[in-house]
Amino acid sequence: MDIETVDLCKIYPLKTALNNANIKFVAKKIHALLGENGAGKSTLAAILSGNLKATSGKVLIDGKEKYFENPSAAIKNGIVIVKQSPLLAEEISGEQNIEISCNKKNICKSKDFIALKKTWAPLLKLKPLVKNIGGNERFYISLLQALIKKHEVLILDEPSAFLDLQEREKLYKNLRAEADKGGNIIVITHSKSEAANYCDDVTFLKKSDSPISLQSDEDYPLTKKDSTFLGKNFLCVENLVCRSKTKPALLNLSFKADYGAICAICGLNEPSMVTLEDIITGMDNFNARGKITICAREKEEEFFLGTRKGNRWSASMLRKYGTALVPSDRVYRASNPNLTVEQMITALPVTEKPDTIIKKAGVNIRADEKCSSLSGGMLQRLILERELSLNPSAIILCNPLQALDIDGQGRLCKRIKGLAEEGKAILIIGAAEFPLTLCSRVYNLEGGICSLSSEKKL
Repeated sequence: MDIETVDLCKIYPLKTALNNANIKFVAKKIHALLGENGAGKSTLAAILSGNLKATSGKVLIDGKEKYFENPSAAIKNGIVIVKQSPLLAEEISGEQNIEISCNKKNICKSKDFIALKKTWAPLLKLKPLVKNIGGNERFYISLLQALIKKHEVLILDEPSAFLDLQEREKLYKNLRAEADKGGNIIVITHSKSEAANYCDDVTFLKKSDSPISLQSDEDYPLTKKDSTFLGKNFLCVENLVCRSKTKPALLNLSFKADYGAICAICGLNEPSMVTLEDIITGMDNFNARGKITICAREKEEEFFLGTRKGNRWSASMLRKYGTALVPSDRVYRASNPNLTVEQMITALPVTEKPDTIIKKAGVNIRADEKCSSLSGGMLQRLILERELSLNPSAIILCNPLQALDIDGQGRLCKRIKGLAEEGKAILIIGAAEFPLTLCSRVYNLEGGICSLSSEKKL
């Protein structure tokens, strides 16, 4: 099945999301859609899959004009989509979500589904409640929901956002096999290298209008440098061990992060990075042992994981000590697609109005719109501005450059550098593509073991 868009547009009261898109997607190929945040990639995918109506223009299927009133109509015409933020029911299992999606009980026990799962997601567990699983597992559930339906066109919106390198390579190997069998694969991605390595052709989308302008470096003047803790450790982690049955292990890990500096923990394709993030951000440390010392709010406190001694290490405890948190799973841990932008921002005691935070983030959206309308990069910028409005003394950033285009990555790196120069402690967990020359201390995480790879004096 071939698809062609002719002068396709989507116009909102405050912005033009897609302007005169003329693209051809032919069968037996993997097509990549690239572009900066807000260029209309997800909007185009939503129109093709029946999730959104175009303002004007045409969609041609094998040369014939088609209109999809809803996703069901698109599915009947052989088009399925795996969204960047899968809308799954949180209080039921992955298996139940798949059954509801297919309107067929025991579909997960069928031969066809078992074969699909073995090929695409052999390690996925379907019994846990969705609210207790991670972004990669949510992706695989949504992928299986799409694949089990009869289809000729498969659209994937940022499929590798929650996947490690090994999972990504396996995904594209399967996508190649799907294309070779006659499938039309459309992949929305920010990664030029991913598009070049795995896709047959690439289409670049550019913004069709000028959204609220992003703040320049001059718009973020350095405040007076806070020397209260300068030269002190913000966080000192000693002998951290985690041997969970469900997560990759950490083995006797130790590191330090200082005020007025950037500390980065790297680890390409390192599965234990997820375990480390969960523990350090206080999301899950029930199976961990070790000592964490935090210095903030003019006091120092020690936490002994795996014991009953003292207070429990948690995300709320970190926030109590003036720490901002930006988890790698921005969609479900730092937000939720069902919330409005205003609800997402005011979920924390921010000191600025939502509209002010939206403007600072340079995101062209109304406060009453749903977070599901945001691209990954837009959501990332909003979450960071929300956290910074709390005036933190330290910031923990997990995979900070994920879902940002090249310009956005450059602006964020400058912003992070400026925050460190103000005296704030910056801890980066998962530093893929982050310029390590900006860091005073860099650790490498490999095989669950953390080693200091570079250090420079402040």
